[in-house]
Amino acid sequence: MSDVPHLRVVHAETGEVVDSPELERALTQIRMLERDLAGKRLKIADLERDYDKIRDQHPRRRDIERVHAYWQKRCGHPRARLDNPEFFAIASLLLLGGKRHPEFAWPEDFKAAIDGAAYDPFVTTRKNGTRNRHDSLGLIFRDAAHMRDFIAKAPAPKQPRPQPYVADWAR
Repeated sequence: MSDVPHLRVVHAETGEVVDSPELERALTQIRMLERDLAGKRLKIADLERDYDKIRDQHPRRRDIERVHAYWQKRCGHPRARLDNPEFFAIASLLLLGGKRHPEFAWPEDFKAAIDGAAYDPFVTTRKNGTRNRHDSLGLIFRDAAHMRDFIAKAPAPKQPRPQPYVADWAR
């Protein structure tokens, strides 16, 4: 009990400080849990370093960074970082040069998905009245289904309007 001087068991009727085996057991469990947590934090740090190394050596890294830059500009997130979950979400859709998802053309469909998120994002209103746009890079490229949905939301490309037919005699 000397580790935690502020924890003491006090007898309810006499007000005397008493030794408690339950408190000792609880303190021992806390120390064991803290040691276990420290070990898990080390493992997480090692895994994050591995992800960073894989990310730096990824063959499509430049393409993924271009997708991120385009998203920042179109969706209005100029200060957003490209974190590992977003990086690997895009990378999974670019996997093996489109062999896994041949229906997605590079870069047109990736731009179209971002355009769809910028044009028609899912917006919720918080209790305090502020609005939350759900147009994150991780959401757009979470999986092929999400990407298809955002491509479908993209505005149609502007086509020149056909001139109405006017008969020669009406001119």
